[in-house]
Amino acid sequence: MRFVRPSLASGALLAVVSATAAGPAAGPSRDGSGGMVAAAHPVAAEAGAAMLARGGNAIDAAVATSAALGVVEPFGSGLGGGGFFLVYQASTRTAFALDCRETAPAAASGDMFVDPETEDTYERDTLTTGGLSVGAPGQARCWAEAQRRWGRLSFAEALAPAIRAAREGFTVTPYFRQEVVAHRRRLALFPESARVFLPGGQPPAVGSRFVQPDLAATLELLAARGADAFYAELAPEIAAAASAPATVASPDVDLVPGRLTAADVASYRLQERQPITARYRGYTVVTFPAPSSGPALLETLQILEGFDLRGLGPDAPVGVHLVGEAFRVASADRNRWLGDPDLAAVPCAGLAGADYAALRRPLVSPDDTPHALTAAGDPRPFGAAGCGTGTPTGGAVGRDGAGAAADEADAASTTHLSAIDADGNAVAYTATLALHFGSGITVPGRGIVLNDTLSDFRTDPDLGPSNNLPAPGKRPRSSIAPTFIIGPDGQVRWALGAAGGAWITPVVAELAVALVDWDLAPQAAIDRGRFRPDNLRGRLALEPALHDGRPDLVAALEALGHPIARSSAPQAAAQIVGWDPAAGQLVGGADARRDGAVAAAAGR
Repeated sequence: MRFVRPSLASGALLAVVSATAAGPAAGPSRDGSGGMVAAAHPVAAEAGAAMLARGGNAIDAAVATSAALGVVEPFGSGLGGGGFFLVYQASTRTAFALDCRETAPAAASGDMFVDPETEDTYERDTLTTGGLSVGAPGQARCWAEAQRRWGRLSFAEALAPAIRAAREGFTVTPYFRQEVVAHRRRLALFPESARVFLPGGQPPAVGSRFVQPDLAATLELLAARGADAFYAELAPEIAAAASAPATVASPDVDLVPGRLTAADVASYRLQERQPITARYRGYTVVTFPAPSSGPALLETLQILEGFDLRGLGPDAPVGVHLVGEAFRVASADRNRWLGDPDLAAVPCAGLAGADYAALRRPLVSPDDTPHALTAAGDPRPFGAAGCGTGTPTGGAVGRDGAGAAADEADAASTTHLSAIDADGNAVAYTATLALHFGSGITVPGRGIVLNDTLSDFRTDPDLGPSNNLPAPGKRPRSSIAPTFIIGPDGQVRWALGAAGGAWITPVVAELAVALVDWDLAPQAAIDRGRFRPDNLRGRLALEPALHDGRPDLVAALEALGHPIARSSAPQAAAQIVGWDPAAGQLVGGADARRDGAVAAAAGR
């Protein structure tokens, strides 16, 4: 097994040394060994590669990696959250999608985020901190179901590295401490969170050993007794933590108890959904349907199909402009139409289709940007029933989301991993707690940080039609978009995705363009400066390195009519793995915006 860590230095965006830069990672072995994992932390990437080295496949590696990420990045994902798990089975050339998004409680209502005393939407801190936005978590069922259906190793084997990391601890990195410092005020509101993450009242020191014995015991319970026992035993404790009243007074945050009950948690269902696809420059792009933002990703790429990005080259301001404008159009449709397809008619086929993109493409001009909001279109005549209803599986039964309103604060949230094995099976999995450290609540004695995912619903019911208002059992819309890009030979060329709140979908589109249109290697695609368009007068937010390092780009974009903003920090950590048929080797890249790393298991 070869293991490559990217460098990381206080605020500096340093180049990641990819696994392929050090030589071929795993040859075209087809004996079930070999493979590659890219994740946001070296301990997690190594956990996945260890499964590959034991003869496991990409699914074993992904479950092990995700479980380890919940330990070493407890702020980004874990047993208190959920995500979107995309699988490619090479032998049948078939993709599968497990939706383990958190769900609203039975007591949810369209006005649950409106203060009954003022009739105004609760302030942002109330939406994201405390029990109000905690949904029933799906992570444990996701791991167990993926392992049962597609894994080669046992569930206990896949969870073993995470249990060890929680029990024995891991070294605190500058990024880990940075996250605790950033959310210190929120964590201090909850005695259990303060006990775990602020030992002695202080964030853990860089280089110290961080142990989580409660979380280790919880993972051991899951490994030994499975997801059914996990949900049956822990449901009352999770619900109690989410619904407990505030125990620490805060002058800044009005903590509102949640509506989650033990029955809501115990009856959580996974949904298996049909992945959606589109053609782009001769490749097949496979991504997750609603309630993820996969449809918006495909609409963006379908609009861009009509422009010669390759001819413009990777550094042309017009290329940035076109990608931004295409996403701006798609985001207007996203905000209107995307939501839980089990409870609303979401026209995925229309949104992702070439015919609808052709109708919307004239809204994108290579010469300027309109100084007005782009209105949503109507994709239903081009495919009204594309998302359909998911299949339950895996055990017993004012603003457009808080993140959309304050994406700078949320931009570090969530985590993504990509895995591929020597047989060509692949996983792209984006998991989340919503805001980093989710609600800020840790379940006493269990080490589980609870999500604040319900804040991804549209929180103001009076802002016009939307498929994303809260309702009982509903899953909120997400910016997440795990993706495969498949070559003409039916093999996954790249498995990719990103973390980072509202930055996720445009960044995945930017990565796809960099890989396909500009032939960049995964690491080079990840290292590029990033930008995020929104629908407010064509505004573009640029990462600091891109904004400060390219004054010519800033001037050119302003000349095209874009108001330009400098983001407060690097954004949207991404991970990519894949197969390079020309070189005959696996390739990968990991993001130094976090503690990203690529780990590979040598073929036998």
